Amino acid sequence: MRPWALSDTSGTATFYVAGSHNLAASSLSPPGSDAEQALYESKTTVEVDTFDGALSRLGVDPAEVALIKVDVEDNEARTVRGMSDYLSNHTAPVWCEVRGRARRAAARATSPSSR
Repeated sequence: MRPWALSDTSGTATFYVAGSHNLAASSLSPPGSDAEQALYESKTTVEVDTFDGALSRLGVDPAEVALIKVDVEDNEARTVRGMSDYLSNHTAPVWCEVRGRARRAAARATSPSSR
């Protein structure tokens, strides 16, 4: 585990910490609804970097990456934007779990009533 989060910029960001009942729901994305706000017990400031920056920081040869799994609780678009250099030059499969507002927007866009 690394002490930073991935996004589309480098610097710092607010990280919303979910309760102990589901720590995996912690996220860089601010809660929207009252129900989402109820999931979080606290917030903290964390260092953020792009995927491209993290590879460089860790000394990872991008050609050696065999699979990328993205599970970032509603920060998917920003995280993938932070992979732009990597994705332009390499072909490792990306497994991206999409949740929260992004998933609901995709569902609305592909529903028969939206056509």
